[in-house]
Amino acid sequence: NTLPKKIRSKIKLIVPTLTPDDETELPFSSYNFDSKQTDQNILSGFSKPEILAFIEFLKNKYITIENLNRSWGKDSDFTDFTSKQIQIQEYNWDGVKSDPTSKDYYKYENGRKDFLDFRREELKHFIDDCSNIIRKAGYKIGVQFGSIYDGLVEFRGFYDPTPLIENVDKLITGEILEYYPSFNFSADYSRSLCK
Repeated sequence: NTLPKKIRSKIKLIVPTLTPDDETELPFSSYNFDSKQTDQNILSGFSKPEILAFIEFLKNKYITIENLNRSWGKDSDFTDFTSKQIQIQEYNWDGVKSDPTSKDYYKYENGRKDFLDFRREELKHFIDDCSNIIRKAGYKIGVQFGSIYDGLVEFRGFYDPTPLIENVDKLITGEILEYYPSFNFSADYSRSLCK
């Protein structure tokens, strides 16, 4: 709203861009304020604030640590809801599960599902907050998903992103790569979301 009225009148849509389904598309490096260096090959999805928020998500969902251990299954023997015990950066949740017969690729598959659900909830809050702000300013909101096209999406773990777009005026998706052999599902899904 600080722009001249002539410019503001040309703004048709304000579009935050994000990727709801593919955690490997988050930035692969992060600045570490403690060491004052850039940490390579880590996901911003595993940042300290998000890890702490995820621990709170688990507390609210499972109430007791026994319930968490029961749900997460084999080798889950946590005694408390802390990031020192639940060290999600070590569980390969950011890996690509290309072999559908591998049941041990991710440590705590149910934990990974919880993390994806948690991230969707956080994204929904973000988008809904953006929507409220943008509409109060008199504009329309669009959301661009960076891509919904991964040929391994069914092996890595995919959730329904439709709750993310309940309060937007327009959805834009990029990179519907139909010429890849396994991308038919993702391309069709992306088109149906846009419709």
